[in-house]
Amino acid sequence: MYEFINLIKALAACLVVNSHFDGIWPISAFATGGSIGNCLFFVSTGFLLANIKQKFVPWYFKKLVRIYPGVLIMETLVLLLLRSTTDLFGQYGILANYFIFAGYWFLQALIFLYIPYYIVMSTKLKQHLLFVGLVLTVVYFAFYTFFVDRTVWSIEATRFKWIFYFAIMLIGGGYALKIKQQKKILNKCIAGVISLVMFVAFYGFKFLLHKYPQIMPLQFIEHIILVVLIYALLALLLHYEKIIKYWDEKKWWKPIKFLGGLTLEIYLVMDFIINRIEMLSFPMSLFLACCLIPLCAWMLKRTSEWISDILIRVGKSCWGGKCYDSN
Repeated sequence: MYEFINLIKALAACLVVNSHFDGIWPISAFATGGSIGNCLFFVSTGFLLANIKQKFVPWYFKKLVRIYPGVLIMETLVLLLLRSTTDLFGQYGILANYFIFAGYWFLQALIFLYIPYYIVMSTKLKQHLLFVGLVLTVVYFAFYTFFVDRTVWSIEATRFKWIFYFAIMLIGGGYALKIKQQKKILNKCIAGVISLVMFVAFYGFKFLLHKYPQIMPLQFIEHIILVVLIYALLALLLHYEKIIKYWDEKKWWKPIKFLGGLTLEIYLVMDFIINRIEMLSFPMSLFLACCLIPLCAWMLKRTSEWISDILIRVGKSCWGGKCYDSN
């Protein structure tokens, strides 16, 4: 695997967790970076899954058994320890939490977006990603115009954002295809400048939206900024892959690799832990969060991997070993 992917996934985990620290930081504005973290998560997913070799059913099965055990464990713990709901069939009831990930929007998005992603990346459509992107842009602005409440912040608050994150997945898939076909990518210097400018623009635009709510109908600009930022940042990291791979031999790189391998599990456990400790005083709450979240994520991963291995062995008997294909 490309080593820069570990860096992207570690950054994604840290940024998303930090964005949930509004009850921990003494200044809630420090709890930021969630949108960038989400983009890093989806672009790395798209990059890693671009080389599809299996038929849909075994391919999709493997994706589900990677996700489901961790969710089942966490939902069982929440149900037993918190008894937060006794509603069986509601939108956020027990069955919804167990089977459609009602409490984890990003997992709902993943299990849905895997399907169109497979269709694009396993057919001739992958040779026409620019056209797919243009179609997706038309769909995005059609929904934005007719179904999104533009008087309040809503582009990251509803399932509308799934369209955007599918585009981010396709950016990752597109770069993977470029590398495989040995095509040129964005110049290193240009990618670095664009990444820096877009990062500043992202927070500058957030400030403007906060200060001047009358420009809220233009909130789609944030998604445009993020698309450009992720496109340039991925190119920049690809240029530095040899250096990053060299870091793999360094001891200080091990925590980054550790966090990069726990991204999914960190997302699953973070709210449960943050909600338990945010009433503590700062910086004790921050220290405990930074210690407990990775530890619990590691424990969850070890347990869910054991369950996943059992399920994959069952799948192997059904599909002749194809469930073990890397993609």
